[in-house]
Amino acid sequence: LTVRGSVATHPTSPLETSFVGLKPENPVIRTVGSHTPKVLLSLSGSRRDDCRKASRFGRTVTRASGAAIFP
Repeated sequence: LTVRGSVATHPTSPLETSFVGLKPENPVIRTVGSHTPKVLLSLSGSRRDDCRKASRFGRTVTRASGAAIFP
């Protein structure tokens, strides 16, 4: 699965990203740009499970509407 899109890690600094994953419900997004934040996204929308998976990275979810973004 590969989906092109953009995820805003900062209100004024959207970054182009490459959505890559084996399962549509749990792809891993790798950022293409000068910054490389770790992003977890569910194509079906944000779910409580996404936050649990994100917490395994030991970081705080800064945006829960569709994506979990880590600085």
